Amino acid sequence: MLGEVGNDRGAPIVFIAQWLSTFELVAPVWHELRRAGVPVAVVVAPERRVEGPSAPLHDGSEFDQRSADGLWRKLTERGFEPLPQVAPSVEAQRIRSLRPSAVFLATPYDFHRHPGLAPDVLGVPVHYISYGLTISPDVGGGESASSFYDHCQRIYADTPYERDTVLGAGLAREAVLLTGHPGLDVWDVPHEVSPTPLVLWCPWWGHSWPTGGPGYSTFLAGRHDFLEQVRRRPQVSFVFRPHSLLWQALRRDRLWSADDEANFFAELESLPNITFSDAEADKEGHVAQLAEAWAMVTDGITFIEEFAYTGKPLLITRAPGNPGWNPVGEAIEQIVEKSDLMVGLSAFLDAVERGPNAERAIAVREQMQQVLNRPPGGAAPLVAADLVRTREAELSRRTAPARTGGSWLTLSARMRSAVAELNEAEAGGVGLSYQRQLLETGGVNLDGEATALTSFTVPRVHGGQFVLASGRSDGLALVTAGMSTGWQIDRVVLADSVFALAGSAKTESEGSVAAVLGHRVALLLDQARVALAEGPPTPRVVRVGTTSMVHDLWNNLPALVLWEDLLAGLLASGDVRLEIDPEGVAQFEALGSLGDLLPALGEFARSGREVAPRGTVPCGGVRVSSEARSRVAASLNSVNTPAREGPRLWIGIQPDGGGPTNAVALAVALATQWRSRTGGDVVIDAFTPDSVETGQSWREAQVLAAHHFRAEVVRRAVDRSQATGAVLSTSGLGLHEALAWAGTADYYVCTAGPLLQKVAWVWNLPGTVLVPPGPHRGSVANWYSEQVEGGRQAALFPEWLCESTTDGSWRVRDVRTAAAHVVGVAMSSVRN
Repeated sequence: MLGEVGNDRGAPIVFIAQWLSTFELVAPVWHELRRAGVPVAVVVAPERRVEGPSAPLHDGSEFDQRSADGLWRKLTERGFEPLPQVAPSVEAQRIRSLRPSAVFLATPYDFHRHPGLAPDVLGVPVHYISYGLTISPDVGGGESASSFYDHCQRIYADTPYERDTVLGAGLAREAVLLTGHPGLDVWDVPHEVSPTPLVLWCPWWGHSWPTGGPGYSTFLAGRHDFLEQVRRRPQVSFVFRPHSLLWQALRRDRLWSADDEANFFAELESLPNITFSDAEADKEGHVAQLAEAWAMVTDGITFIEEFAYTGKPLLITRAPGNPGWNPVGEAIEQIVEKSDLMVGLSAFLDAVERGPNAERAIAVREQMQQVLNRPPGGAAPLVAADLVRTREAELSRRTAPARTGGSWLTLSARMRSAVAELNEAEAGGVGLSYQRQLLETGGVNLDGEATALTSFTVPRVHGGQFVLASGRSDGLALVTAGMSTGWQIDRVVLADSVFALAGSAKTESEGSVAAVLGHRVALLLDQARVALAEGPPTPRVVRVGTTSMVHDLWNNLPALVLWEDLLAGLLASGDVRLEIDPEGVAQFEALGSLGDLLPALGEFARSGREVAPRGTVPCGGVRVSSEARSRVAASLNSVNTPAREGPRLWIGIQPDGGGPTNAVALAVALATQWRSRTGGDVVIDAFTPDSVETGQSWREAQVLAAHHFRAEVVRRAVDRSQATGAVLSTSGLGLHEALAWAGTADYYVCTAGPLLQKVAWVWNLPGTVLVPPGPHRGSVANWYSEQVEGGRQAALFPEWLCESTTDGSWRVRDVRTAAAHVVGVAMSSVRN
């Protein structure tokens, strides 16, 4: 195979390996490709440790070449035929010379590799399979890795939650495939287990979390308790396999001295039935160790998903105040054993010593297969099949004759100056893109229906400027926007006219568009693409698309009113004709004059930009009138909704938006008690997050995917507890359908925010708002009741049922008591 790698026809699939444990997770794909006759290459790249949580190395060197040499030898011994190592500074050039059709990076973190291997500068198609962090709160690594996905050609998602997260972050749907994780394929076949009890102890490395608060690791608090159990059980063998960063993190955070380390290892060596396994020096790899083990004890992200999938006993020792899990991790934690620190360790080991429980193992496996959405036949064949198609398409492209099609649209000097003015500071960092092409040449070469969105991040500032170029056979429009204060539309350029949303040039406190609208969002560009027809036909056509809007109706109104008022003058004069896609038509017809549906917006001031806008955007209205609300409700009443089985409870699960951390457990208790006490059914609102809640657009997709996943968890939990449970979910519904379903409820329980807006002002239902203790509680309920004429005052979740957590969040003190109280209030309200 390697003979073909350098061949122009080869277009190999390249795997960049940095650790044995992460490479083992993608190795099944390598094997599938070899069986299919596809050229592959493995490149060993030393870990870069001058930045990030693992800094610094003991010897102060920038790259860990010693470990890379060891990894190269291990992969060679296993037959993966890694390419000869070269200096990190020239590795990127070597990879580009291979002309690969796809390159897999080991992690999403730039600080792990040479800067030349960053996906935005590597210059080759980057594909990615998660290296195992899919159960932490930050799928894909959080904000420190948020830009990584923007530069990936393909993401292979291991769960629906990860898929929805990445899709919502802005990737095109065709760029994300739900395949399952190939690293779990090895556990779909039997493995030889140790003939005598063998337990793995795998503590994580972080005793603190990067964003503040405690981390997952229970090593310091629990090491003496664990070794005491080792001492009491000479008939059980133990393997101590900590995360490779544990020792560095302990020293860096000054939690561990050289004497502490020496004393710990002296105690370890004094116990004949426990061995230390250095993850970096390990020759077997973690798969062999997990296969032999009877059970595992761990506290963090390391191996939880993988070992739980084996069905063997797993104990999660929880550190007080740890960051918790995303919905996948939450579901796994409900399946396996768990303990606060080492409190439950003795009982867990007693059960392990009694021998394997085959019935329990089968049940755990089945539940894990459901949670992880495992495909029949494994994930590696699906990933490999996609790579084969990718490679064939790339080879076809390389051999095709040169293309001369497309149209060159020349833009006026006025438009060019407007775009240049808005992007002057950051234009140099855009790279080869439509925007750069526009600024350098004065034109954009668009091929057919091509649409390009160029974006980039200013260092140390979240967001920057971006330009959308949407090319259609009938014309072009450019929309410029500033993301640094929350995705507000800054100016719209239509042909030679520049339209400004006046006030956007000021700071938010002085009245930017986002602040005036009362929201940190105004419009996502891919949710309202505009194309302006050029040429002689009159009137010109402006198309506004609302399909795929993810915000609820309340948050859509500011975006829609911007377009309506912005174009109102042109529409009235007949200069343009407005065309809207079907979903947009339904909303426009239902809502009429959108300005009447908004709270007070005030008057916009002129921006004072040198490029004078053709017009500003006036908005008005005080509150939602009862007439306007009735128009919205009448439109939604035409939507088919599920038949009721009695009184209906609407539950909004949104711990990400200020709700309790144990919102899922509360939802299960509410649904169960509502069903048993009223005979009615329950709707779990899994529709749409609100980026306002996080202030970070990259997290919006995680919130959305979390809603979907939690709703499914609640439904399954209630269905298991009752033979006749009726739990519905809005997951997967469009905006109109989700709003219509809300109107079928008799009572709601949800957090403040967009979930409450649906039921509070659109349907004016009675309900309970989940708000934590604090002086703002009353104002939250008052705000929603005052947004609509005749608004109904919501009940507040009792303060005596709330308790604060160590990380500044809050939780419900007793979910059963809380559910009984809320359901009682709801039943009384429904009767009245």
